[in-house]
Amino acid sequence: MNLIKSIIRGIDNLLENINKRKFLNNANAISEEFTTLPALAIVLFGIVIAFLLVGQTYGSYNEQTSLIDSLHSTENLYNKIIQQSNPFVIQSGIIDYEALYSSEGQQFIKDLQKQYSTIGLNFSIHFSFDNDSFWYPMPPVKTNHRIAVTHSIGLAVNMINTIDSTMSIAVWKINDEIP
Repeated sequence: MNLIKSIIRGIDNLLENINKRKFLNNANAISEEFTTLPALAIVLFGIVIAFLLVGQTYGSYNEQTSLIDSLHSTENLYNKIIQQSNPFVIQSGIIDYEALYSSEGQQFIKDLQKQYSTIGLNFSIHFSFDNDSFWYPMPPVKTNHRIAVTHSIGLAVNMINTIDSTMSIAVWKINDEIP
């Protein structure tokens, strides 16, 4: 019994000492090391968001410059196709329909495709006139990210008849072709 009384007295003394020091009711708190963790988490979250924004901005910029380069390549390709020295161009801005399908015309287009394939691009030409249109050569069924340039040209159907037409050149990356 004395043992229990001495334990109770010890607990009472401990509680008195705690109340005397005002350990639990002190308004002047001491900063503990774990109170900075929430603030640190917020700062790290902000840094992660900033890095994601910078990365997304760089990716968008890179994609836009790639599109602009492809557009310039498409314009250059149009200029190469419409040159008067080509086997299927009668005069500046007029393409001979029959000569386009001749062996020389087909070889010229194949050579251009081979030349552009070295930089990873492929292309197809779309002619549209009146209520008709055709692709030359036929593009793959599906491609991702096509860039196209359209110009008005004359299409000589025969030696007498030339009709107004539009020529669109679609360019895409070879690795974007979907079989």
